[in-house]
Amino acid sequence: MNGDFYRVLTASLLHSSPLHLIANVIALLYIGSLLEKKLGWKWTLIIYLSSDIFSSCLFYGYMSDCINGNGSSVFLYSLMAILLILWLRYPNLFQVKWYNFMIIYLICYFFIGNFMGNYSTIIIHAFSFCVGLVEGLLLLQTSIIKR
Repeated sequence: MNGDFYRVLTASLLHSSPLHLIANVIALLYIGSLLEKKLGWKWTLIIYLSSDIFSSCLFYGYMSDCINGNGSSVFLYSLMAILLILWLRYPNLFQVKWYNFMIIYLICYFFIGNFMGNYSTIIIHAFSFCVGLVEGLLLLQTSIIKR
């Protein structure tokens, strides 16, 4: 990063194309709204920032020669992991039919998103998903989940 520590926060605000931005916005609207209803906007924002910071630090620490990162998929993969943890613990928490269009979209997003870039894409998504798993497990230890 050559001292450009601002990249840890700003990389998730950049997108490589309009299609990349639109795909992330659609996923973020759906996943973010599900979580915000159960955690509130403050905790959703805290999770957003912490996911972004921890995942980016892991990524740039591991891929120190990488000079670019872009997209909010860092946050989205963390959110998908949190949703998975909460759904496994509380199966009726979200009242979502798992065969609707948005769920199919997210499953495709989750898998296809890893093949749209180079190997660094898979690495940052894996780091983000792991950060989300840890955050999800930590959420289970709190009383902030609105059931």
